[in-house]
Amino acid sequence: MYIPLIDINKAIQASYTALACNLPESIRPILLIELERLVSIAQNEQSAKDNTRRLENTRCNGWSNHETWLVGLWWDECPIEEICADTKEEAQDALAEQLEELFNELHPVEQSGLLADLVGGAVARIDWRELAAHWIDDIEVTLSETETDIHNLVAKQLKELEAIFSQPCESKITSEDLELLKKLTETESV
Repeated sequence: MYIPLIDINKAIQASYTALACNLPESIRPILLIELERLVSIAQNEQSAKDNTRRLENTRCNGWSNHETWLVGLWWDECPIEEICADTKEEAQDALAEQLEELFNELHPVEQSGLLADLVGGAVARIDWRELAAHWIDDIEVTLSETETDIHNLVAKQLKELEAIFSQPCESKITSEDLELLKKLTETESV
């Protein structure tokens, strides 16, 4: 619940007035100092809450913040055309990392000074993962080398099996072979 600073101050002052009426004169200045300290703490906490609330409500044209929106606006298409990953989530993470690296290469920030601090703060707010999620369907995601190797191995084994089963059977199954197969099938199904 949002409570304006004025209401907090009024509540603390009302508390002081109520307490001060029943206290000896020697304690009232000490109470006043303590209440002023509490007012200051309350104001700082409220100010921090206001700043947090302001930052949370900074969505810009559907993007998480103004800085991310600007990058999406200026880079209307994804500058990365292809990425290698095992899953879509890994591809998104890798794309976010590559986007940030590319941005830093194209737009280096000065190392020190007021302008560097301001620009660095804005760049730090860019949500690279949000940009990657926006563009992930526009780029070609290829399987990683290990998955490609597995895919190729399975395809090769399938071709070998097809070759084996396409050959005519040269031997006949004996009754002993049938009994053995029957026993194996029964033990596996148990």
